[in-house]
Amino acid sequence: MFRQLTLIRRRPFSRFSSPADYSISLRKNIGPFSTLGMAEDHNGHNNDRFDELDYLANCDLIFQEREKMIISSSAVSARDFFFILFDTPDRFQHMFWRFRDPKHPLYDRDLAAQLGPLIGDLYRRCDTLLGSVLENTDQDTLLIVLSDHGFNSFRRAFHTNTWLWQNHLLALKDGKRPDEDLGDSFASVDWSRTSAYAGRVGRNLSQHEGA
Repeated sequence: MFRQLTLIRRRPFSRFSSPADYSISLRKNIGPFSTLGMAEDHNGHNNDRFDELDYLANCDLIFQEREKMIISSSAVSARDFFFILFDTPDRFQHMFWRFRDPKHPLYDRDLAAQLGPLIGDLYRRCDTLLGSVLENTDQDTLLIVLSDHGFNSFRRAFHTNTWLWQNHLLALKDGKRPDEDLGDSFASVDWSRTSAYAGRVGRNLSQHEGA
């Protein structure tokens, strides 16, 4: 069973909202909420500290926090601008997409019947929440719903530095190849003969992930 350990403070360690007392008033209205890192604990699940159902409970807890934030009257009233990020669909799909993909190496047929449909359920939950927001939005309010990417099975990738190296835009020292470790601060790059390079900004979320 997933258990949430919450350290409750009447005032935050540091000022992370503007105005400074906004986070305090939000906590008074909706209760404690996560403020740091990836609240959905994919690492715990990835390292087999808890199972899929516990991870599902964790995701549900975080989603409930965001629901409370967006429907809280103190959060949206008298504000010129209000923004909220629902990252649970992304985290959830990284862990559960394998139940939708029979070719995934960690596909489990028995769990797929139970857990595979949950991704669609989560999106319907988002749609329901959006409907409640629309009901409380007047004609003078601009509402933007934006997704930064989709999701699918991951079978191949494009290695940017390899392409740059093959096309003589990236030069390396000592016979290095772009698929090797380029060192701290790209120490293996010959900057005198380099026109372009790609920095690593992504991260490997999990061995369970589907994309």
